Amino acid sequence: MNGTAPTDTITAAMNIAQHPGTQTAGLFGLLGGSPPFAPALAAAPSAFSIVVSYSGAGASAPSGIAVDGAGQVWIPNSSNSTLSVLSQSGLPIAGSPFTGNGLNAPSAVAIDNNGTAWVANAGGNIVSSFSSTGANQYAVVTGSGLSAPTTVAVDALGLVWVGNGGGKMVSVLTSHGGVESQVVAGSPVTALAINPK
Repeated sequence: MNGTAPTDTITAAMNIAQHPGTQTAGLFGLLGGSPPFAPALAAAPSAFSIVVSYSGAGASAPSGIAVDGAGQVWIPNSSNSTLSVLSQSGLPIAGSPFTGNGLNAPSAVAIDNNGTAWVANAGGNIVSSFSSTGANQYAVVTGSGLSAPTTVAVDALGLVWVGNGGGKMVSVLTSHGGVESQVVAGSPVTALAINPK
């Protein structure tokens, strides 16, 4: 891959996850004469994939994980209605896991360009927002067609798009948590993706 070589594990893992077929021969060459695992590959693969297993830090039925611009990993924990945030080193940041601010079986999180984390709470008709340090950012958002929101995404304009698993609606919120609009969908919305262009 072109650019600066990563200096931490999270960035290196993100590079591999986002570009699994890039520089596989170079990575394969780092194994040296004594590979740490057996059986060893005879030749460089066409692509690498990464599996990360992590426990602790309040993780309980995590889903819809996001990584912010500082490399912090945001983990909604639906079983215990908390939000865990890990630093690049994999350690919980101060105060994590976070509670309150409307967290109710959180199912997904998205990070906007200002570092605000927007959390869809499938256990309630609520979207929560947190600052990059985990502090409550804006008031809990309710209404606007929110019905068991299961997914969330943020567009380039800072609009927060929320997919409602309990209804046939996509709710659109402003970057400060106000109601922008509603979009009727043909069925309950369980996934969203934003075209960056």
